[in-house]
Amino acid sequence: MKTLQFLFLLCSSHLLWGQTYLAYAKQSVIMVDSNRARVRHIEKGDAFYLLSDKKYHGYFRVVQIKTHQEGFVSARKVIVEGEIPLTQVGTGNYTISEVQNPELVIRNGTHALMTVKIGEHEYDVPPHQTKAMHLSKGKYYYRVMVPEIDHYYGVEVLEEYKRYEWEFYLDEEKL
Repeated sequence: MKTLQFLFLLCSSHLLWGQTYLAYAKQSVIMVDSNRARVRHIEKGDAFYLLSDKKYHGYFRVVQIKTHQEGFVSARKVIVEGEIPLTQVGTGNYTISEVQNPELVIRNGTHALMTVKIGEHEYDVPPHQTKAMHLSKGKYYYRVMVPEIDHYYGVEVLEEYKRYEWEFYLDEEKL
């Protein structure tokens, strides 16, 4: 089994965690966006992550595992398998920056394209490359996705005059 590992290099220790759940479609279902426009068809048995156990007008907010596409599906057509264990992260430090807005540097140590969604921003980081981004200070929910690998997710508070460096890599476990 492959798992996405996260190496906190010089990063903040202000972590809070949300909870994600594993779920399956108990019958064919249409994934919709926040305006209820059709996004895609999901087959019976397809797996996805529930980003929260909270329902929005009878719909769960989900990410389909095989496509990484985000949307909403009818809660009546979902079997919730259970909680996904929270991503465990060691706390670290940050470096002081001369730039007021927080800087986040993400290194992709995998052999695949990695997608990072932080707040409403989404970035693709090619294999073995680095992406730097400047964000406003604040609390950000983030999700890191690599095709066919479990997502890495959490919440981070980014502060002014600080530089955060995150590195992600794959760890293969033999079954």
